[in-house]
Amino acid sequence: MSNIVRKQNIEDLNNKIIQTIKMWKPIGFGEYIVRFLPPREIDGLFFEEAAQHKVGDNYIFCPRIINNPCLICETRKKLYTVENENVHTLARKIKARKVYLYNIILRVDPAISFCDNRSITVHIYMSGTKLWRTLISYFFNRSFGDLTDVDDGYDFVIVKNKGFNGYPDYTKSEPLEGSRPLADNEKDIQKILSNRYNLKNQIKYKNIHELESLIRNHLKKYDIMFDK
Repeated sequence: MSNIVRKQNIEDLNNKIIQTIKMWKPIGFGEYIVRFLPPREIDGLFFEEAAQHKVGDNYIFCPRIINNPCLICETRKKLYTVENENVHTLARKIKARKVYLYNIILRVDPAISFCDNRSITVHIYMSGTKLWRTLISYFFNRSFGDLTDVDDGYDFVIVKNKGFNGYPDYTKSEPLEGSRPLADNEKDIQKILSNRYNLKNQIKYKNIHELESLIRNHLKKYDIMFDK
């Protein structure tokens, strides 16, 4: 009878959930401690730049950043030809905005009760331009340098506060004082590095038919006719 399982181990369940989440983001306001991982290639960057349109509740990667035509960008131009400020407001809302993808491991996440600061699970994190600029500034700061250095890098505190009009504000984010190795031993370091994602492959572009349907349905809500 002693071998019969009588309840779920909540810590094991929580760890399993963490392992199945590929894309991570800070859910609520507070402080999140992460470690940004170095690039997979010798001449690569530790981040991948992209751009996203927000069309209704949908976030769409913009192909113009790889020099391909974008139906949503073309639609924005047409909307600005309409002499109506409400239509112009709609055009501004669907403008593509820069985003940046990174490989990270979590040290502390207040939304996850059993997040272990020795975790070796790799996640993808996507930030906006302001946090990226803050992050990059520390790479050129003599007191810090390469935050992603496996041996002498720095953990980073993502501080999510409530900003203007309720939008998230990340301006207080900064590295923790004192460098530390990526993990406690070389075996875990190698496991982390081998599990990094190809960030470029995480950027999925919709085909022209998907975009036509999405933008047409969105404009219908505003009684705007969409022509091919």
